[in-house]
Amino acid sequence: MSQQTKKCLYCEVENDSNNENCSHCGMALPIKHPKDKQKNIKFFVKAFWGIALFCLIMVFFLPR
Repeated sequence: MSQQTKKCLYCEVENDSNNENCSHCGMALPIKHPKDKQKNIKFFVKAFWGIALFCLIMVFFLPR
C-alpha cells in the first residue's frame, strides 16, 4: 500500500499528504502542486481539440 506525499515548494522535502504544514520547515503545503503535469496535459488536449473543431467548422461555413 503506497502512501501519497506532497513536496514542499520551499525546501523540497516529501511530506505526508495529510499534513497541512511541512515537517521540515513549517511552511504551508500546497493543495495542488503548481507543476502538476497531468492537469496541464488535460488542458492542452481539450484546447487542441476545441481549436481543431473550430477550424473544421470554419472551413465549411466561411465564404469561398
